[in-house]
Amino acid sequence: MATWRRRRIAVVSTSRADYGLLYWVLRGLQRAPRVSLQLILMGPHFSRAQGSTHRAVRADGFRPAAEIRTAPRNDSDRAIARSVGRSTVALADAFARLRPDLVVVLGDRFELLAVGAAATMFRIPIAHLRGGETTEGAIDDAIRHAITKLSHLHLVAAPPYADRVAKMGEERWRIRTVGEPGLDHLVRTPLPDAAAVLDSLGLPAHDERPLFLVTYHPTTIRRGASAAAAASVARAISSFPSRVTARSSQRCGASAASGSRRRSPQTSGRPGTGACSGPRTSLSGTPRAVWSRRRRSACPSSTLATASAAGRARRTLST
Repeated sequence: MATWRRRRIAVVSTSRADYGLLYWVLRGLQRAPRVSLQLILMGPHFSRAQGSTHRAVRADGFRPAAEIRTAPRNDSDRAIARSVGRSTVALADAFARLRPDLVVVLGDRFELLAVGAAATMFRIPIAHLRGGETTEGAIDDAIRHAITKLSHLHLVAAPPYADRVAKMGEERWRIRTVGEPGLDHLVRTPLPDAAAVLDSLGLPAHDERPLFLVTYHPTTIRRGASAAAAASVARAISSFPSRVTARSSQRCGASAASGSRRRSPQTSGRPGTGACSGPRTSLSGTPRAVWSRRRRSACPSSTLATASAAGRARRTLST
């Protein structure tokens, strides 16, 4: 009589940046009768500075099969490169123990370099979500394309990304256009209403003035470019007749939009919060705008430049 065993599928979540996007993928694999889900959490999930989001993962009912506690100590190039090396060693031990049949990864985080290297040495097939996209001016681009070349199955979000993956030499039968998994939250996750969100941010619900939610993605290839770009964004926002609220990034782990210790309705990581935020700095003037800065990994020292940019914008608005 033929026998079968449940297929061991390891899903790697690097941080809160991808956990929210992977949530319904994880839920589907968890419920699949022929799948044994092996969730692997990487270092940033265990960083107190970034909110210790491994607790939110467990609160959602997922039990990690492996914990890779190798987050970089700071945002320097040396610290990040060393953390990739330590992560590769830890993942080698995890793969040797878990022996997954397939490894699922999403996106372009630098931690995925370690996943790709270790899985390749173990000859474990990799399924890559969100390949074929571009992030101009960021090292993310090179990382994403490197993971594409190490992967065996490409689950892309849209047809143009499928074409780009094919142009990189990947066989068409390996490429599937499956859409953006994070969009499942719009139809499957109970979302708070606008009043609840505004209340969690300390903003009045009955304010007719414009509300801006601004996310700044820094240029990580060019050193020193973030401050000037952040100042330009601040000047653009200041052209609107509303009260501007700036979020500097001196402390991580709080709500991406609030900068306080109060958790917003979705800070549980479902959908995940991806930005790093800190104390509120009110700029003179009268928008309801939230300045939030998306970071690469740990709370970076370079974010002080963003705070300085906010200060320059304050002086600009007051003149």
